[in-house]
Amino acid sequence: MPAPRGSAPLITSEDWLHLARAYASFSVDVWSRSWQMGTGYLQRGVNQALKVDLAPQPTGSLLERFASDAWSYYLEAPTMFTVALDTLSRNLDGHVKGESSDVRNPVGVAPPQPKTYMVLDVPVVLPVRIVDASQGWAIYMVSAEKAQEHLSKITDKFAVVDVGGGHAALTILGCDYRETDLGVYREIGVALFVRPRNDPAEMPGNIFLSLSVNDEFNLHRASALWGYSKTLAPKLKVTYHLDKVDFVMDPSDPTAFAITFPRFGTNRATDIPIYTYGLSKNAAGKEIPQKTLISRSASGQGDQVAGNVPLRLGNNTQPACVCKLGPPGIKQACVCLILRDLGLPRAPDANGWLEHMSALCSAAMPTK
Repeated sequence: MPAPRGSAPLITSEDWLHLARAYASFSVDVWSRSWQMGTGYLQRGVNQALKVDLAPQPTGSLLERFASDAWSYYLEAPTMFTVALDTLSRNLDGHVKGESSDVRNPVGVAPPQPKTYMVLDVPVVLPVRIVDASQGWAIYMVSAEKAQEHLSKITDKFAVVDVGGGHAALTILGCDYRETDLGVYREIGVALFVRPRNDPAEMPGNIFLSLSVNDEFNLHRASALWGYSKTLAPKLKVTYHLDKVDFVMDPSDPTAFAITFPRFGTNRATDIPIYTYGLSKNAAGKEIPQKTLISRSASGQGDQVAGNVPLRLGNNTQPACVCKLGPPGIKQACVCLILRDLGLPRAPDANGWLEHMSALCSAAMPTK
């Protein structure tokens, strides 16, 4: 019998059963992630103790490593809820829309399984594995209003997240990928922290205003798999020093985009969930926002407030200016001029370094 007009919709026994299954799965997911994280740190502690037995070390050194691991675990523990909550919300939303559940998984969200995609007739298996890489990052608090203005000129599908006081979070990343399923390559990216405009309940994540890579095939893979728009910077170079790492768009041009990250840290990270956003096109040519989950681990990790991160911006006149590296005939915003308008270069509000990073990059999920 239909519910009387104007009354609340009836909740069926099937709805209650689905809700119970969803929250039960959420609890299991959190417990599983907690167990995996805890046992990882425990295993490292046992390994350190065995090393002490085989080769005695100063007690202070062992205590420092133990304290560092304990602090890393304390910082990481809250992240175990992020993916579990995202899975729960997607499942509940799918049930409301009448989407079917997988009988092998009561909540309707099967664990990620390897799947092969063809990009330019070359097979790529997702999730993609990053086995070893280094990454530097710097976060700047900028005007949310100005950031939205610049983002809206590129796409109207996303809204910047106001992180407080009318500020948005802008991140500059430098990545040196030494061993991955996609080969060896280097990147420099500039991203804003956003949510899909039509789905404000979605998990926030980064969308790249600019993402330059020195490997041409990665342009096509990034676009086809995750909806990233990359530009080719064949001269992009990474130079390691004892206490810093230089990322330079074109070493032969002393005025080209460049950033130097301090190289420091002894902390660890385990399966930290990071979300990124991109855009794909459907059969009708309409842009569709999509979200990618990256599960990142690291060792030799350092984080600090307002560190020394020298940044050199171009002025749209350099032959290797970031905005001139895109495909011919496609107009691209000059990211250096955007950064100048947002108050850069200046000291970042926070920055960090990951000496050894590994990750799993899942397949993109469509959003509204």
